[in-house]
Amino acid sequence: MKENTNKLIISFTIVAVVAIISIMVCCLAALGYNSKISMEKEKIEVESESNFNQN
Repeated sequence: MKENTNKLIISFTIVAVVAIISIMVCCLAALGYNSKISMEKEKIEVESESNFNQN
């Protein structure tokens, strides 16, 4: 009985760790995607300002 309980605890621990890591990866990917979009917007703004300065 104790062996089954230990195996169950170990399996739940593995599942929890994998779930936490996958959530972290998804959050980091979402943050990276948002930062790329904001960087592209900033680049566009900088390019438009430099065009105004040249004229």
